[in-house]
Amino acid sequence: MNLETIRATNSDEEEWDLIVKTSPHGTFFHTWKVLRLIERYSNTILYPLIVRRENENIGCFPFFLYRKTGFKMLLSPPPHIAVPRLGPIISRYEQMTQKKRESALRDFSNSIEEWIQKEVDPGYISFITGDLEDSRYFLWKGYSIEPIFNYTFDISLPVGEVWNRIRSTTRGNIRRAQKQGLVVRERGRDALVDLVNIMARRYEAQGLRMKVPLEFFTSLFEVSHPDRLKIFTVELQDELVTGNIEVYHNRTALSWVGAAKTMKNANDLLTWECIRYASEKGYSVYKIMGAAGTERLHSYYAQFNPELYISFSAQKFHSIVLWMLMGVITRYRIAKKIGEML
Repeated sequence: MNLETIRATNSDEEEWDLIVKTSPHGTFFHTWKVLRLIERYSNTILYPLIVRRENENIGCFPFFLYRKTGFKMLLSPPPHIAVPRLGPIISRYEQMTQKKRESALRDFSNSIEEWIQKEVDPGYISFITGDLEDSRYFLWKGYSIEPIFNYTFDISLPVGEVWNRIRSTTRGNIRRAQKQGLVVRERGRDALVDLVNIMARRYEAQGLRMKVPLEFFTSLFEVSHPDRLKIFTVELQDELVTGNIEVYHNRTALSWVGAAKTMKNANDLLTWECIRYASEKGYSVYKIMGAAGTERLHSYYAQFNPELYISFSAQKFHSIVLWMLMGVITRYRIAKKIGEML
């Protein structure tokens, strides 16, 4: 049967979100309203692609068109927007046999590739997956594949068992934080603004600049709070110490951004309380994206006894002719520039 790839419009929002909901690869960031906000605040153009076979949706793939000095790039996610993962998702993937999964991925990737060549013809493509592990069909299409390391916690267990799996030293740190008078509270929009400002100051102290606009966070808050986005703060005598922005999708809770290091034991308490909240509310998985692949962070989060899982990133210069004509020095300069943006 022939497949069709279409660029979805606002009239396809319900259909798009159903694909995201029924796929194990779907995330909070794949949902339609969130994608539109990413588009607005990243200065890109959204290409939300749906692959269909007759009346059946195979999957979807949100790309963002980014132009730099006339050079077209398709990115998923785009840079400087604090979105950790996007990439392709396959509908009802968990319900398939391995044979059907491989057929779906093959057909999906072929259809996406054909549409991109015909409709956009970018010079460069890059994407980072969340839960999709099988990179073979993109590898065989000439993409460079790199592993992405992630931590996930099984919080479907009773909360007492989740607590007991944490390293004893860390449990002691959490108790000490409570004795210090530190408390974790769920807060609203004002605390979100304060938290983003704390993160910005933390970046500045490291000689860096936080490039994500505050308005992106506040707009996400308006469309997602309180069901799919929450703000948790650590406070001492009603003064904000640190905090996290947590997002929720299906049965998964994700620690998104925050946890600026400001006071000893504060982040241990914050991480535990966010895990505990998600466990008590019936979520089955808690994720901390990216920390497992960061040398200075992985050992800290490992003390909470997570499981390691590996997704992947993929990139390639899409136009072979352009790649051959540009020459080694020009290619190096563009690749370096792209690396700086991402």
